[in-house]
Amino acid sequence: VALAIGDRVTAGGLVLCWGLGALAGYAGYVLRGGFLPWRGDPRRWPARTRRLAGWFTGTAVVGQVHTSAVTFLIGVGLSESAIALFRMVQVTVLQPVQNFNQAITSLLVPRLSKAAVMAKEQVNVQLRKVMPPLAALAVALVLVGGLLAQLIFPLVPRYADAAPLAWPVLLQAAVYMLQAPVLAALRGMHRGPLQFLQY
Repeated sequence: VALAIGDRVTAGGLVLCWGLGALAGYAGYVLRGGFLPWRGDPRRWPARTRRLAGWFTGTAVVGQVHTSAVTFLIGVGLSESAIALFRMVQVTVLQPVQNFNQAITSLLVPRLSKAAVMAKEQVNVQLRKVMPPLAALAVALVLVGGLLAQLIFPLVPRYADAAPLAWPVLLQAAVYMLQAPVLAALRGMHRGPLQFLQY
Protein backbone atom coordinates (compact mmCIF):
# COMPACT_ATOMS: atom_id res chain seq x y z
CA VAL A 1 0.00 0.00 0.00
CA ALA A 2 2.84 2.39 0.87
CA LEU A 3 4.56 1.70 -2.47
CA ALA A 4 1.31 2.21 -4.36
CA ILE A 5 0.53 5.47 -2.55
CA GLY A 6 4.05 6.73 -3.22
CA ASP A 7 3.79 5.59 -6.88
CA ARG A 8 6.97 3.52 -6.42
CA VAL A 9 5.73 0.01 -7.20
CA THR A 10 8.57 -2.06 -8.67
CA ALA A 11 9.21 -5.79 -8.93
CA GLY A 12 12.05 -5.53 -6.40
CA GLY A 13 9.88 -3.54 -4.00
CA LEU A 14 7.10 -6.11 -4.17
CA VAL A 15 9.53 -8.97 -3.51
CA LEU A 16 10.92 -7.01 -0.54
CA CYS A 17 7.38 -6.52 0.83
CA TRP A 18 6.70 -10.23 0.38
CA GLY A 19 9.81 -11.07 2.40
CA LEU A 20 8.96 -8.50 5.07
CA GLY A 21 5.50 -10.06 5.38
CA ALA A 22 7.05 -13.48 5.98
CA LEU A 23 9.45 -11.99 8.52
CA ALA A 24 6.58 -10.25 10.33
CA GLY A 25 4.64 -13.54 10.45
CA TYR A 26 7.62 -15.40 11.87
CA ALA A 27 8.28 -12.66 14.44
CA GLY A 28 4.62 -12.77 15.51
CA TYR A 29 4.81 -16.55 15.89
CA VAL A 30 7.98 -16.36 18.00
CA LEU A 31 6.65 -13.55 20.20
CA ARG A 32 3.24 -15.14 20.80
CA GLY A 33 4.44 -18.71 21.18
CA GLY A 34 7.60 -17.97 23.12
CA PHE A 35 9.61 -20.34 20.92
CA LEU A 36 13.09 -18.92 20.70
CA PRO A 37 15.02 -20.57 17.86
CA TRP A 38 18.42 -20.29 19.53
CA ARG A 39 17.28 -22.40 22.51
CA GLY A 40 16.93 -25.58 20.46
CA ASP A 41 19.61 -28.01 19.36
CA PRO A 42 19.56 -28.34 15.55
CA ARG A 43 21.73 -31.47 15.75
CA ARG A 44 18.79 -33.44 17.14
CA TRP A 45 16.54 -32.62 14.18
CA PRO A 46 18.38 -34.66 11.48
CA ALA A 47 18.72 -37.65 13.78
CA ARG A 48 15.03 -37.69 14.75
CA THR A 49 13.59 -36.90 11.35
CA ARG A 50 16.09 -38.49 8.97
CA ARG A 51 13.76 -41.06 7.42
CA LEU A 52 10.76 -38.79 6.91
CA ALA A 53 12.83 -35.74 6.00
CA GLY A 54 14.52 -37.70 3.24
CA TRP A 55 11.23 -38.74 1.65
CA PHE A 56 9.66 -35.30 2.07
CA THR A 57 12.75 -33.61 0.65
CA GLY A 58 12.69 -35.98 -2.32
CA THR A 59 9.01 -35.17 -2.83
CA ALA A 60 9.74 -31.43 -2.76
CA VAL A 61 12.56 -31.85 -5.29
CA VAL A 62 10.27 -33.82 -7.64
CA GLY A 63 7.65 -31.08 -7.30
CA GLN A 64 10.13 -28.31 -8.09
CA VAL A 65 11.64 -30.18 -11.05
CA HIS A 66 8.12 -30.78 -12.37
CA THR A 67 7.21 -27.09 -12.06
CA SER A 68 10.45 -25.98 -13.72
CA ALA A 69 10.06 -28.53 -16.55
CA VAL A 70 6.48 -27.43 -17.27
CA THR A 71 7.50 -23.77 -17.24
CA PHE A 72 10.44 -24.48 -19.56
CA LEU A 73 8.35 -26.54 -22.00
CA ILE A 74 5.65 -23.88 -22.08
CA GLY A 75 8.34 -21.27 -22.74
CA VAL A 76 9.61 -23.30 -25.70
CA GLY A 77 6.18 -23.78 -27.24
CA LEU A 78 4.37 -20.49 -26.63
CA SER A 79 4.89 -16.85 -27.49
CA GLU A 80 5.84 -14.32 -24.79
CA SER A 81 2.29 -12.96 -24.60
CA ALA A 82 0.85 -16.49 -24.30
CA ILE A 83 3.30 -17.29 -21.48
CA ALA A 84 2.31 -14.08 -19.70
CA LEU A 85 -1.39 -14.98 -19.96
CA PHE A 86 -0.74 -18.51 -18.71
CA ARG A 87 1.23 -17.26 -15.70
CA MET A 88 -1.45 -14.66 -14.95
CA VAL A 89 -4.15 -17.35 -14.92
CA GLN A 90 -1.98 -19.54 -12.69
CA VAL A 91 -1.43 -16.70 -10.22
CA THR A 92 -5.04 -15.50 -10.13
CA VAL A 93 -6.79 -18.88 -10.31
CA LEU A 94 -4.47 -21.63 -9.08
CA GLN A 95 -2.39 -19.85 -6.43
CA PRO A 96 -5.32 -18.96 -4.11
CA VAL A 97 -6.45 -22.60 -4.17
CA GLN A 98 -2.90 -23.76 -3.46
CA ASN A 99 -2.79 -21.40 -0.45
CA PHE A 100 -6.14 -22.79 0.74
CA ASN A 101 -4.84 -26.35 0.31
CA GLN A 102 -1.74 -25.51 2.35
CA ALA A 103 -3.98 -24.22 5.13
CA ILE A 104 -6.14 -27.37 4.98
CA THR A 105 -3.07 -29.59 5.08
CA SER A 106 -1.61 -27.65 8.01
CA LEU A 107 -4.84 -28.07 9.95
CA LEU A 108 -5.35 -31.73 9.08
CA VAL A 109 -1.86 -33.18 9.57
CA PRO A 110 -1.81 -32.85 13.40
CA ARG A 111 -5.35 -34.21 13.69
CA LEU A 112 -4.66 -37.12 11.35
CA SER A 113 -1.33 -37.80 13.05
CA LYS A 114 -3.13 -38.09 16.38
CA ALA A 115 -5.80 -40.32 14.80
CA ALA A 116 -3.09 -42.51 13.22
CA VAL A 117 -1.63 -43.18 16.67
CA MET A 118 -5.05 -44.43 17.82
CA ALA A 119 -6.00 -46.51 14.77
CA LYS A 120 -6.09 -46.46 11.00
CA GLU A 121 -9.89 -46.49 11.18
CA GLN A 122 -9.76 -43.12 12.96
CA VAL A 123 -7.88 -41.68 9.96
CA ASN A 124 -10.61 -43.02 7.66
CA VAL A 125 -13.29 -41.44 9.86
CA GLN A 126 -11.54 -38.07 9.66
CA LEU A 127 -11.15 -38.34 5.87
CA ARG A 128 -14.82 -39.27 5.44
CA LYS A 129 -15.76 -36.10 7.35
CA VAL A 130 -13.53 -33.84 5.25
CA MET A 131 -13.91 -35.23 1.73
CA PRO A 132 -17.62 -34.51 0.97
CA PRO A 133 -17.44 -30.77 1.79
CA LEU A 134 -14.17 -30.48 -0.15
CA ALA A 135 -15.69 -32.30 -3.14
CA ALA A 136 -18.65 -29.90 -3.12
CA LEU A 137 -16.25 -26.96 -2.81
CA ALA A 138 -14.15 -28.29 -5.70
CA VAL A 139 -17.19 -28.57 -7.98
CA ALA A 140 -18.33 -25.08 -6.98
CA LEU A 141 -14.82 -23.76 -7.58
CA VAL A 142 -14.74 -25.06 -11.15
CA LEU A 143 -18.28 -23.95 -12.02
CA VAL A 144 -18.38 -20.56 -10.32
CA GLY A 145 -14.72 -19.73 -10.91
CA GLY A 146 -14.92 -20.73 -14.56
CA LEU A 147 -18.02 -18.64 -15.19
CA LEU A 148 -16.57 -15.65 -13.34
CA ALA A 149 -13.37 -15.91 -15.37
CA GLN A 150 -15.39 -15.84 -18.59
CA LEU A 151 -17.00 -12.62 -17.37
CA ILE A 152 -14.06 -10.87 -15.69
CA PHE A 153 -11.05 -11.60 -17.91
CA PRO A 154 -12.68 -10.14 -21.07
CA LEU A 155 -13.29 -6.87 -19.20
CA VAL A 156 -9.53 -6.23 -19.37
CA PRO A 157 -8.66 -6.29 -23.10
CA ARG A 158 -5.10 -7.57 -22.49
CA TYR A 159 -6.47 -10.56 -20.54
CA ALA A 160 -9.43 -11.46 -22.75
CA ASP A 161 -7.57 -14.39 -24.32
CA ALA A 162 -6.91 -15.87 -20.86
CA ALA A 163 -10.58 -16.72 -20.20
CA PRO A 164 -10.49 -20.20 -21.84
CA LEU A 165 -7.38 -21.12 -19.81
CA ALA A 166 -9.35 -20.69 -16.58
CA TRP A 167 -11.28 -23.97 -17.09
CA PRO A 168 -8.30 -26.39 -17.21
CA VAL A 169 -6.43 -24.50 -14.47
CA LEU A 170 -9.54 -24.60 -12.25
CA LEU A 171 -9.89 -28.31 -12.94
CA GLN A 172 -6.26 -28.74 -11.87
CA ALA A 173 -7.00 -26.71 -8.72
CA ALA A 174 -10.04 -28.90 -7.94
CA VAL A 175 -7.92 -32.06 -8.22
CA TYR A 176 -5.34 -30.50 -5.88
CA MET A 177 -8.11 -29.64 -3.43
CA LEU A 178 -9.36 -33.24 -3.34
CA GLN A 179 -5.78 -34.45 -3.02
CA ALA A 180 -4.95 -32.25 0.01
CA PRO A 181 -6.62 -34.44 2.71
CA VAL A 182 -5.04 -37.60 1.28
CA LEU A 183 -1.59 -35.97 1.37
CA ALA A 184 -2.31 -34.76 4.90
CA ALA A 185 -3.21 -38.34 5.90
CA LEU A 186 0.01 -39.69 4.36
CA ARG A 187 2.02 -37.08 6.24
CA GLY A 188 0.09 -37.64 9.47
CA MET A 189 0.68 -41.39 9.26
CA HIS A 190 4.37 -40.78 8.43
CA ARG A 191 4.05 -42.52 5.05
CA GLY A 192 6.84 -40.64 3.30
CA PRO A 193 7.46 -43.30 0.61
CA LEU A 194 3.77 -43.35 -0.37
CA GLN A 195 3.66 -39.57 -0.63
CA PHE A 196 6.78 -39.64 -2.80
CA LEU A 197 5.26 -42.36 -5.03
CA GLN A 198 2.04 -40.36 -5.34
CA TYR A 199 3.97 -37.27 -6.39
